[in-house]
Amino acid sequence: MKKRAGVLFIVVNFILFFNNLHIKAEKIKFIKKYELGSEEKKEEIFFKIQDVKADRKGNIFILDYGNNCIKKFSKERKFLKEAGRKGQGPGEMMNPLSLTIDENRNVYVSESLNNRLNIYDNNLNFINTIKFPSSRPMYIYINSHETLIGLQVPRIIGDKYFIKFSKEGKLIQSFFDEFHPYAPRMKSLGNILEHIWAFQYLIGKANLSQHKKRIAFTYERPENPYKIYLLDTGGKVIRTIEKKIKDFNPQDLYEFFKASYKDKNKRYNKDFKSLGIVGLHFTKEDFLISQINEWYTQEGHSENKGYFLDIFSPEGDLVEEGIRFADKILSIDRENNVYSLREDEEGIQKVIVYSLKINK
Repeated sequence: MKKRAGVLFIVVNFILFFNNLHIKAEKIKFIKKYELGSEEKKEEIFFKIQDVKADRKGNIFILDYGNNCIKKFSKERKFLKEAGRKGQGPGEMMNPLSLTIDENRNVYVSESLNNRLNIYDNNLNFINTIKFPSSRPMYIYINSHETLIGLQVPRIIGDKYFIKFSKEGKLIQSFFDEFHPYAPRMKSLGNILEHIWAFQYLIGKANLSQHKKRIAFTYERPENPYKIYLLDTGGKVIRTIEKKIKDFNPQDLYEFFKASYKDKNKRYNKDFKSLGIVGLHFTKEDFLISQINEWYTQEGHSENKGYFLDIFSPEGDLVEEGIRFADKILSIDRENNVYSLREDEEGIQKVIVYSLKINK
C-alpha cells in the first residue's frame, strides 16, 4: 500500500511539474502581427533604423539614421509621409538618435551632431527646434506637457546622466551620477584619450514608464549581478533591482578591451562570455523588460549568440528570465505592441511588430 502511495505521489508531482512548465511558458507570449520593410517598395527601404514609435491612434513613425529622415505609416501600414534630410536647417537632421511623441501627438527627434531637438506635428510638418541645454547628444523622453528628460553620456566627475528641461530648452534639473564601477573617473576633458578604451562603461540605457511615474536605468556593459535603478522623475532612487547572470564574469570583457586597446595586433586568447544590455522597456502594465545581447569570444574571435529577455514585475520581482528573442526591441506602445528591428543576411532592415501577452 505504501509503495502504491509512493508511486502515486511521484506521478502526481511529475504531472504538476510539467503543468508548471506549461504555465511558465504561457505566461509571456510574443505573437507576430506583421512587418514593415522591403527592397522593392521605395517608401519601405530603410538604411539604418534607429527608433520606432507609435502614437495613440496606431500610426507608426520610423526614424532612419542612415537616411536622416523620419517616415510615417498608418496603422494599416500605408505609407503617409516622409520628413527630414541631412543638414542643419529647419527640419533637417544629422545623425538622429531617438524619437518620442507627446500627448498632442507631436513628434520629437533628437540629433547627435546638431545637438538639438526637432519638433514636428503629427503630419510631420516642422514646428520648431530646441537647442539642448547640455553640450552632449541625448535620448529624449516626454515627462509632461511642459518638461522633457534627456539621457546623456556623462564624462567627468560631477556630470549627471539625466537632464530635465523645458520645451523652450531651459535647464530645470540634472540628476543621477552613479557611475559604473569600471567607468573612468575623469576630472577634466583633457584626459579622455587616455581613458578612451573604458569610455563605453559610461554609456547607459534608460526608459520612462508609460505611466510616466518612474525611470529605469542600467549600464550598457552589465556588472554581475547587473543592476537596474528605478528612479522617480525628480531623480530619487525608488528601488534597485539586481539580477545574477549565470556563467558571466564582467572582468573578462574589461580585460579584453584593455588588452586590445594597448596592442591592437595582440590576440586576446582567453575564451569568455560577453553581454551587453541593448534596451529597457516598460509594458502597459508597468512590467519592465531588459533585453540583453549575448556573444562568446573564442581565440580572439567573437560569435553573436543573439538576444534574451529578463522580465520584472511592477514591484521589481523577476517574472521570467533568459527568454530567447530573435529581434532587437525598439519600443512597446500603450497597447503592448512590440516594435523590433530585424536585419537579414542581405542587410535588408525590417520592423517586426508583435503583440505582447502577459498572463499575470
